[in-house]
Amino acid sequence: MQGLKGFTQSGKAGADDIRRATEPRKMSSNKYSNGSILIVGGGREYHGAPLMAAFGANNTIAALRTASGNVTVAVPKGVAGAVRALSANMIVRELSANSISKGDVKAINSIRHDVIVIGPGIDADKASLLATASIITSELKAGKRIVIDATAIKALSMKAKLTKNVVITPHTGEFKSLTGIDLKSAGIDERIKASVSVAKKLNCVVVLKGHETVITDGKSFKVNVAKSSALATIGTGDVLAGIIASYLAVHKDAFESAVAGVRVHSMVGDLLAKRMGNHIIAMDVAEHIPDVLKGFDVVV
Repeated sequence: MQGLKGFTQSGKAGADDIRRATEPRKMSSNKYSNGSILIVGGGREYHGAPLMAAFGANNTIAALRTASGNVTVAVPKGVAGAVRALSANMIVRELSANSISKGDVKAINSIRHDVIVIGPGIDADKASLLATASIITSELKAGKRIVIDATAIKALSMKAKLTKNVVITPHTGEFKSLTGIDLKSAGIDERIKASVSVAKKLNCVVVLKGHETVITDGKSFKVNVAKSSALATIGTGDVLAGIIASYLAVHKDAFESAVAGVRVHSMVGDLLAKRMGNHIIAMDVAEHIPDVLKGFDVVV
């Protein structure tokens, strides 16, 4: 494996990766033809996390023709009111209890969506993890495109049978929980090698988050190098999941969608770092996505 010094331009995520995943938006398009996203998350503690992911999707809609046109947030009924109060820009569906449960699978199946983001803010107790695994299994059987984020990664095992339509987005702690491999102090070569290995075993796309984020489908890989540490704050990973889902809702290549999403997320963070230093919050990232993406708009 090569270190960063040996990378060619094709090894680094860049503007061309955004263009590659950008599908032209037709003048005659409607919200359904531009893709539908379902975000399943929330729990007793992190009720704001699915909202952040939804804002990532919604703000991508505002700027980029590959964006989803319809976003639904499905959360436990105990936090639905809080999510509704924070934004009128999405449809909120209440699930059955105050945490994700197996009984929610049927309700989730009934909600129109091309892509599901699952994980932001879900409780990490055994019942919630089992319910999350059931939802993922159901979505796989239905052939849906899936972004598995945050707590939902803990519901996976290395024996999971995923598909190339699935993107998982672990940070190093979640990667260790899934694989047993500790990459906290690892260099880029080791991070690439471990990510590629896991992507091959799970047959999915892996986004190993960090200052040098590795994106791989087990065959190809890209590395995105951030210019600042501005995104090292709670909630920004949820926004990233929403951005990736927005690309995946229209662009069918999950690897290319993930690379584009990571690059956009990083560019917004670097832009805000120049304006605000290391004092941004996740909502700042979501709100400023159009500042980066308006230059990539394509309408036919």
